[in-house]
Amino acid sequence: MYKNITVEYTEEYPTLCYGLWIITIDDTVVECEGEMNTEKEYSRWDIGDNGEEIWEEYYDGIPIDNWVYNPPDNLIEPLQKADIKITQDLLVKLYPLINQYDFRGKSCGGCI
Repeated sequence: MYKNITVEYTEEYPTLCYGLWIITIDDTVVECEGEMNTEKEYSRWDIGDNGEEIWEEYYDGIPIDNWVYNPPDNLIEPLQKADIKITQDLLVKLYPLINQYDFRGKSCGGCI
C-alpha cells in the first residue's frame, strides 16, 4: 500500500528526550513525540548514594509481534490525524525504522 516510508529522530546527545519523530509515508509527513516502546537493549544512568554516576544496560520494550497489535498512542494518534490508514503491514514496516532510534528517559546521560 505505502511505498516510501522513512523515519528520523531529530535529537541526539545531550538532549535525546526532546526530539521529534519525523515519519514520512509517501508524501505525508507526521510528527510524533516520546518513547515508542520497541524492544531492544537500552541504557540508563542514575546518581548513586555517594554522588557517583551509575550506568546500567537493560532489555525492555514490546516485541514486534505484539507491538503491531498495540502500538503506542503517541504514534497512532498523529497517523490518524494525517489520515494515514493504519494497517499491520504499515506497522511491521515502521517498527524496525523506529527501533533504530527508540530511547528511554535517562538513556543518554545528557541531563547529568
